[in-house]
Amino acid sequence: MFHVDIPGPRDIARLFGIKSDACVSLYLATTPVTSETAGSRIEFANLMRDALSRLAARGLDKRRLWQLHELLAEVQENEVFWRYQANSLAVLATPDEIHTFRLANRLESEVEASDRFNIKPLLRATTFDHSAYVIAISENSLRVVQIFADLPPEEIRVPDQPTDMASELRLNDRNDSSLNSGDLHKFNLTKYARRVDAALAPLFQHGDVPVIVMAAQPIASIFHNLCRAQNLLPQIISHSPDRLSLGEIAAEARKLLDIHYQSVVAAHQEHYQGRLHNRRASDMLEEVARGATQGAIETLYINIDSDLKGTLDEQTGAVDYGTGGPALAYSLVGEVTRRALAAGAKVVALRRNDLPAGTDVAATFRFPI
Repeated sequence: MFHVDIPGPRDIARLFGIKSDACVSLYLATTPVTSETAGSRIEFANLMRDALSRLAARGLDKRRLWQLHELLAEVQENEVFWRYQANSLAVLATPDEIHTFRLANRLESEVEASDRFNIKPLLRATTFDHSAYVIAISENSLRVVQIFADLPPEEIRVPDQPTDMASELRLNDRNDSSLNSGDLHKFNLTKYARRVDAALAPLFQHGDVPVIVMAAQPIASIFHNLCRAQNLLPQIISHSPDRLSLGEIAAEARKLLDIHYQSVVAAHQEHYQGRLHNRRASDMLEEVARGATQGAIETLYINIDSDLKGTLDEQTGAVDYGTGGPALAYSLVGEVTRRALAAGAKVVALRRNDLPAGTDVAATFRFPI
């Protein structure tokens, strides 16, 4: 079973605001298969030792180091915790507090020990990861299928979920002759669609996971127009799902997700290019860091795999690529992101090749800098 704790905007904002004499950020790949988590626990122990040794070399007070060790060791030794995992784990800790997030996307092992958390990998959990819900609806059946990037699809059910139109509307018990057959059929389809939407609404009213409708016409358009899902995609998979397996439904949904992702990337690239002519865009880290420090960034585009380390001047945003030493250095892209978010910027996490300029960062500005 898949267990996730995806951080919300408030979580991200709070974690970005934490500074301490010791902030440890650990990221590693895990598995939802309970019998195979032993390797992940060993990797976590290795990352934990690496972080603690870095802080000891930096001269962190031994009492504070012991407090941090105790918090991390509690996670490493928690049998129940390791029994329920997803594809990745993020552990962020200071000597005073610890935060864990089980993530759906797969991350590589990463450790950072600095005076602030490395939040950038968490942003990857909230960006496009090819997971989605598919509402596969017809007159004869209703299935809600959850698809994942790296796991087989699963069918899920919600309380009071309709099964089909005839039983939901009790059509076999009615004899309504007030409408002709065509109008009556459309009336029944609309009523059925409203009941399906009402049953599924609690599942989809929050969150950023895309929701896709798969159905044949005419119910496809009727239901899509009525559906109140928070992140409903505008495109419809116009196939009857009645004879399709979960794997076939997932395959069709992934085709649509690829198209959707490329349209999102193209829109961001067009937005960026439109700002270049009046010096309201840049792909140079030094300029973007200065813009973030000045509160000038409108939209920040970051490479979710960037491993640039260094420090930023608190007042000017000037970039130092390492004079503070590895123990003091932190993710430069992560720190730029923290400052941009604090000033109300929109942050878009993408793959490097999908960034407007194919670099580690790019940004559009509220005003020329």
